[in-house]
Amino acid sequence: MTQPQPSTFTAIIKPLTECNLACTYCSVWEKKWERMPLPLMERILDQVSSYAMSVFGPDVETNAMFHGGEPLMMGLDYYEKALDAIKRLQDAGRKIVPSFQTNASLIDERYADFFQRNGCGLSISLDGPRDIHDAARTSKRGAGSYDAVIRGLGLLQERGLDPWVCTVLRKDSIDRLTEIYEHLRDLGIRKVYLLSLYPAGDGANVINDLGIPAEQWSQALAALFDRWCLDERRIPMVDPLSKIVTNLQGTQQRGCVANNKCVSGSVGFMPDGGVFPCAVLTGADPFFYGNIRTQDLGEIMQNSVRTRLLDRHQQLPQTCMDCPFISFCRGGCMHQSYTRNGSPYTFANYCEKELFVHIEQQLLVNGYFSPIDRRAIIARRLDSAGFVPYNNRSFLRKIGTPKTPTIQASGEEVKS
Repeated sequence: MTQPQPSTFTAIIKPLTECNLACTYCSVWEKKWERMPLPLMERILDQVSSYAMSVFGPDVETNAMFHGGEPLMMGLDYYEKALDAIKRLQDAGRKIVPSFQTNASLIDERYADFFQRNGCGLSISLDGPRDIHDAARTSKRGAGSYDAVIRGLGLLQERGLDPWVCTVLRKDSIDRLTEIYEHLRDLGIRKVYLLSLYPAGDGANVINDLGIPAEQWSQALAALFDRWCLDERRIPMVDPLSKIVTNLQGTQQRGCVANNKCVSGSVGFMPDGGVFPCAVLTGADPFFYGNIRTQDLGEIMQNSVRTRLLDRHQQLPQTCMDCPFISFCRGGCMHQSYTRNGSPYTFANYCEKELFVHIEQQLLVNGYFSPIDRRAIIARRLDSAGFVPYNNRSFLRKIGTPKTPTIQASGEEVKS
């Protein structure tokens, strides 16, 4: 078992699992009326930054991501004190930075100023136009949250803050993906992460009604890729599409699965100090590592659950191991594998091979991205077990200069 060397180690810290909204597909495993005490938060910040440097070296950066539930329900005073703890660690030589995953509905002037003042990374949730967003993301009284989210987004943008936007796609919205993309673009969004509905928590109750079939998911994203490439006002980062473009070249791997940061490069904490692999598995009992209230993180990270998960991609079915895209797919998200198949050691429900093939063909044949190392893409293809019609050396000799339009591929890392 070998731990990869990530440039960033992510600690997903959930000071609470409650939320002010009542989204129909909420993926929180268990909502408890419990708050993380500030001394426990400070212990976590100290131990994760120390662990990251001791295991991965002095140059690794720890991303302390405050998550939930809705983390802003803890109140600004709580995070002022948490940031004081982070600054003390920074003064002691720790490379640790704060970030927030929030539904944005509670962002006010004070929070926006706080985020700007402290250089916080930000990711917010917005599912598209008002009717799509409000159909699933409502208050506990059933009122839509779109207006509150747009107000919070505006406060961030007024201060020059550029949040990631997490957009959950559903069966009743996937056919409007182009419209969703254009709406986010017109709002001035520059970084989007498209997600499928997680069949956990409340999401498990609606997966049959709102879950997207794997084939429809890949087809919709392939169509969006073609639209995105031709859009003169395109959103610079649209994941997973942007990640796939980067990963296909083989020179840089982006994403927690592709760059093998899954398990090795992240850890999640519950309000009571329970430790789990990541944000989406925090609170799932089979993935419990230990509790940082009573154990040191170094000890916790050596537990047998985590040790086996580190080699998860080597225990996948032969179908996955023989795929030419295994090097950056690695069987997909183990949360999807576990919740849909009952085991993290199976391939995820959303096999995106056809999406990878489509994007690869478009890069090679149409040369949409520039600069793009098309020879690196072909070299990876020739070394793989997979075969597509353009998998031959004569094609490599024929490829010429990229056709227009050209767009710059970006290697910026996802923050959530």
